[in-house]
Amino acid sequence: MLSVHAAPRVSPVQSSREKVLNSLLTLPQPELSTVAAVLAPVLSSWEGSPQKATWYLSALSKAKRWLLAKTVLDVMLGHSLRANTVHFNVAISACGRTGQWLSALQMFEEMARCEVSRDTISFSAVISACEKGEQWQSALELLGHMDADQVAKDTIIFNSAISAC
Repeated sequence: MLSVHAAPRVSPVQSSREKVLNSLLTLPQPELSTVAAVLAPVLSSWEGSPQKATWYLSALSKAKRWLLAKTVLDVMLGHSLRANTVHFNVAISACGRTGQWLSALQMFEEMARCEVSRDTISFSAVISACEKGEQWQSALELLGHMDADQVAKDTIIFNSAISAC
């Protein structure tokens, strides 16, 4: 006797989200206007639910699409959507995963310009990116900035800074 299994149901929200993500991932170049057009159907829903933007940024980071994650963050800022610490941390981590230490550092600096608080994860992500880019001077400088920003240092940060050297 054959067993018949029903296909798993995909919620409309999930399928819509996946469709937008797939559209982003198939873009040949992540131009600001093109990314904004792809995100247009979902941008308004991000205003009251920042975790929705985090989902996209995390998916792009896992796919090692750092420039696309950075462009999504730029679209958010350009549409006056409040980017938070988690959004920046995910985008910085995406840069670090692909050895884009300078872009990670630029996004980290953008956090201060946007008045987004930088936490231990922010510093860890950018120091890790500097480590992968063999930028030990920048890693140590960032370690020093943690005191000025009153951010606690942890073992992971010390290990990343040591590894950068």
